Amino acid sequence: MGSHRIRQRMHDYFGIPHFTIWVFLTAVFAAAGAVHIALAITYSEMWAFGVAAFVLVLGGACAVAAVRSRS
Repeated sequence: MGSHRIRQRMHDYFGIPHFTIWVFLTAVFAAAGAVHIALAITYSEMWAFGVAAFVLVLGGACAVAAVRSRS
């Protein structure tokens, strides 16, 4: 069973386009990154910058996946 067929089954089961799911995840990770940056600035915690960077990288990966799922 090819990966396209698996993706098609997932789309049929949930009824949500993959593009929408990836855009939603991008927004969630971007918001989480913004919150961690705000916490880092407010409380002068350096670990929050690292977490924010990691979360923003995940958000970027979700954005790339959204663009690829669209084409």
